[in-house]
Amino acid sequence: MTTTERAPTTPRDADDPAPRDPAPEAGPPRVPPVPPTPAAAQPRPRRPRRTLRIVALVVAVAVLATFVVAAVVATLSPSGSGGGYAVTVDRDSTSSSSTGSPGGSAESTTGGAPAVPQSSDAARAADPGTRDPAQDTTVGPDRAVIRTATVRIEVADPAGTAGDVRAAVTAAGGYVADERSTSRRSDLTVKVPAAQLDAFVNRVAGLGTVTERSSTARDVTDQLIDTDARVAAQRASVDRVRALLAQANSISEVVAIESELTSRQAALDSLDRRLAGLRSSTELATVDVALVEAGTPAATDTGTGFGEGLGVGWDWLRGLGAGLAAAAGFVLPLLPVAAVLVLAAWGVRRIVRARRPRPAAAGPTAGPTAGGPADSAPADRT
Repeated sequence: MTTTERAPTTPRDADDPAPRDPAPEAGPPRVPPVPPTPAAAQPRPRRPRRTLRIVALVVAVAVLATFVVAAVVATLSPSGSGGGYAVTVDRDSTSSSSTGSPGGSAESTTGGAPAVPQSSDAARAADPGTRDPAQDTTVGPDRAVIRTATVRIEVADPAGTAGDVRAAVTAAGGYVADERSTSRRSDLTVKVPAAQLDAFVNRVAGLGTVTERSSTARDVTDQLIDTDARVAAQRASVDRVRALLAQANSISEVVAIESELTSRQAALDSLDRRLAGLRSSTELATVDVALVEAGTPAATDTGTGFGEGLGVGWDWLRGLGAGLAAAAGFVLPLLPVAAVLVLAAWGVRRIVRARRPRPAAAGPTAGPTAGGPADSAPADRT
């Protein structure tokens, strides 16, 4: 009798009538395949546009800086035309006629707008008899010079000697502008006629022992002449506006002309004050007299550093502002040309980019289908 052996069976639960599948064979876990990325979705290699933009920006800044430096150098160069409001008139005349002198009013009788005056270099070229003040090393009687002097004297009684200084000022035809006195020192700032400056200083120096003495002279002839000519031209302009005001026929004309007259009269008053200040400075010399008690050490001057530095900085700032203004005036006419070039370059770039062929977008690569061999369950092994 033959006995047939049966494979052991797994007991089934009462709630699971279906037979269990055999356990899968042990092995590494399977990873589902990743479908390839479409060609259109792949990142395109970036072009070195950033480098080109940086290079273009550096070139543009260098060109602009070159233009600015050239404009500043041309403006600050002493060989230029100057561009100042300089008018050549007779040096001996204190007031020039607006119609007879070359530096008079250049305004139109119909428009009333002042024309641009000629520069000082052009005026000197037109008048061979006018000498350049930079070449005139002598101070003649026709030159306008602002003179100042400083004298420090050691005396036994500073307060008593100050009275002698005041008497000397009165005798010279001047006046005391400022006076400060202490127990051991008296400081006076006096104004005396420029022609009496040397005689006055010598007289004051005889009151004691001179420990310090100095004098300076600044030629303001051209400045005085220019201001005088501008005053004459402005006064003639005011007279013409007043004549137009007398001929006004309507309220609107009267209002417009009065506004212009007020503006020109204010400019004339400012020029008059400036001219009066220049004439007063040239006619009267300034003398600083320090009377100190004998044996008093000289005071250390420690307050001029900041003031001098401030003045130098202010002058430099004014020069920088003038240079920047000149540079702006030089670059401003070039801005339309630069704008046209930039717009043209932008348009060409747009056209080139529009005509450039674009790569075709590739469809997704067919991967394994559902239910295929890749997704099918492993066959039962017997």
